[in-house]
Amino acid sequence: MASSNGDDRRARAAGAGAGDGARDEREGLFVYGTLRFPEVLAVLLGRVPRLEPARAPGWRVRALPGVVYPGLVPDPACTADGTLILGLSEAEQRLLDAFEGDLYERRRLALEDGRHGWAYIWRGRTEPRDWDLAGFAERHLAAYVDGCRIWRARHERAMGLGREDHRAVLRGVARGGPDSPGIGAEHERGMEPRA
Repeated sequence: MASSNGDDRRARAAGAGAGDGARDEREGLFVYGTLRFPEVLAVLLGRVPRLEPARAPGWRVRALPGVVYPGLVPDPACTADGTLILGLSEAEQRLLDAFEGDLYERRRLALEDGRHGWAYIWRGRTEPRDWDLAGFAERHLAAYVDGCRIWRARHERAMGLGREDHRAVLRGVARGGPDSPGIGAEHERGMEPRA
């Protein structure tokens, strides 16, 4: 996940947390794709935080070329369905930032019910069709959860390494090797997906 200003992101995280590291309950993380599934959150975070239905006017959930997860893009004529994740700790938010990668930007959005939430906005190319949540659940969710398990284990190992070594470990998952059924994504490298 890229931010136009890393200091801004750190300031938001520092200002939003409570004494136990929990983020501000009023502004959760608006998720619209794979992070809507409790199975994915349980593997990535080791728990399932509080989830509430939410909608974001002016946004659309698009399919992405060559991968099974979506991207959120602006569209004034649409409203994106999603889930608001509440009570994330700063460490959990950092983990999700790493998981989402460089072609997403975390941005604050207005939600339909008057609240606000942070969301990962896609900054790359999209397919000319919307992402299919039910189709993903039916065809890809089990393998995706397995891939998340692998990503999390590699991420934990990489945390003890230097920054470049950490990226190299994460790119191993992004390349979609035999251990990785389509997660971590080609966007981790900022390149087009391999055929």
